[in-house]
Amino acid sequence: MSVLKSYLNLVGKSFRQGGLRRDVAQIAVAERLDELLGDLSVHKVALAEYETARVEYLQELERQAERIAEMKLEQRRKESSAFPGFHSVPPSDSSDERSLRKMRKEAREEAENLVGSPPEKPRAPQSVYIHGHVGTGKTFLMDLFYQSAQQVLRQGEKGSVGTSRLHFNSAMLSLHAHMHGIEKGYFQRDKFKQKDPGKLAVIAARRRNLALRGGHKFGACASAPFTISTTLELASREIFKLNSDRDGHLGLVCFDELQVPDGFTAIAIMSIFRLLFEEESVVVTTTNCAPHELNDNAWFNDHWNTNFTQMLFERCAVLELNNGIDYRTIALGDRLKSDNARFNRYFYPQNKWSDSLLTEYIEKNKSLYGREDVLDGMNSTKVDVMFGRTLSIPTVNSNIAKIDFLDFFSSPVGPSDCLAIARNFKMVCIENIPVLSRQKRDQARRFITMIDELYNEGCLLVCTAEASPDKLFKSEELGESLLDLEAMQFEAEALAPHTARSRVDSSEVGGVAPEAMSQKIGSGGDTAKFYAGKMTGEEEQFAFKRAVSRILEMQGEVYMRRHRKMHVHPHDQMEEETNFAY
Repeated sequence: MSVLKSYLNLVGKSFRQGGLRRDVAQIAVAERLDELLGDLSVHKVALAEYETARVEYLQELERQAERIAEMKLEQRRKESSAFPGFHSVPPSDSSDERSLRKMRKEAREEAENLVGSPPEKPRAPQSVYIHGHVGTGKTFLMDLFYQSAQQVLRQGEKGSVGTSRLHFNSAMLSLHAHMHGIEKGYFQRDKFKQKDPGKLAVIAARRRNLALRGGHKFGACASAPFTISTTLELASREIFKLNSDRDGHLGLVCFDELQVPDGFTAIAIMSIFRLLFEEESVVVTTTNCAPHELNDNAWFNDHWNTNFTQMLFERCAVLELNNGIDYRTIALGDRLKSDNARFNRYFYPQNKWSDSLLTEYIEKNKSLYGREDVLDGMNSTKVDVMFGRTLSIPTVNSNIAKIDFLDFFSSPVGPSDCLAIARNFKMVCIENIPVLSRQKRDQARRFITMIDELYNEGCLLVCTAEASPDKLFKSEELGESLLDLEAMQFEAEALAPHTARSRVDSSEVGGVAPEAMSQKIGSGGDTAKFYAGKMTGEEEQFAFKRAVSRILEMQGEVYMRRHRKMHVHPHDQMEEETNFAY
């Protein structure tokens, strides 16, 4: 089914329930995504023909290499029989093996010259980059497209083409995990060969210098070379299974909520997109920033602006989706106008009455999750996070977490902690949420990260709070902050185990993210002045607006149906609209 047809069907159903409405801006994006569906269908056929030609080329190359190797062996035997006493000392097995490997390598090179160049992979259709404000329908349309694209790319007589749909934060966490594993492998290999710590350091330095000299230059000028590390590329390939033939070629990658909060992510984005475009994959991206605004913090600005932004404009159709409507909250509009608004799962102000409502809601609904093993008191459950870490979470039962805001968000938790909670529990209760002011900005950014991960995983959020969602953040007080609250990139992963110091040994259990503040920010200028101009309260206010929008949507019936589809009755055939987020 086309994206536009699916969109119109869902709008018709939702409009009758007071939700979505036909939107000209959304229709324009849906039409462009339908064009891409047609292009992907053609690209799939071209990839199948390329794969056939590639296999035939490799078979012919192998046949010619074997033929040439046999000729060389025969020539070698003739020379040995013609001069039987030529070798005064018989060759050793190891020298004979080296000679054979050298001969086969030469045969392979001659075969490549004889057979010619391999077939070229067909050029991918133009990717799509969708940007716009909070709640305008970017993710909603991308998910409609992804559902249709899976059918196009995975069915038919011409074989299947791999697809991948990732939330960008999850992709970055996965990238860190793969990089850690690769670096640990390097360390273990070097440690096995060499016991001296000083020599191990020299080996590591040589490996880094080798990667720098042979790295993948991003078109930078000779006076300021910029390379992508081999480790980063290998990790990127592992994320998308580009070293595996399990799904054939990777034809489509959908990234939700692309952002550049720190220097490491800037490098990672450049590496991932360059790799995907080289592999001729189509990338569909949603973000709140236009390409020239994406790296507004100017991480590695010289290379980013002159290379990566230009590459995005060349390889992507850039679509703006700004209709001025937050569809997440439209169904709750009338309720928000009331000074005494009441919600199904968000109880305020903070008092004994709201505490009792939270307890009552848990008691009424805990049976939905198929677990009656109610724990005595406030017992806790350990969940696996990343890099061998575990997190102890207070629980009501094995599917319901019950977290006190100050106890949890006052500690240095990161996205991987929030993701672990979202993936291990179906209902997450957060008690005693305060009004978040400038003095609580660290807690605020961690809370925003938690909302993001719960929303992405379709978890049910139940809260008690000091104020209504739209009054929860005092953004005017946070305008002076130098921190992007939407970033919060790998805070916990940058810490060494059991310490508050940043990690420096990538083989140690923990993360491999560098400290953002230590990165090169751009060329010239005073750093403090730069931050005053770049890291204003505008980004923070956007992060607050998105968090409020998601909290409100999570109170609605559409989100509840989505939650039930994902976590309560995953095998039931429910209304199609419940599969999609805004």
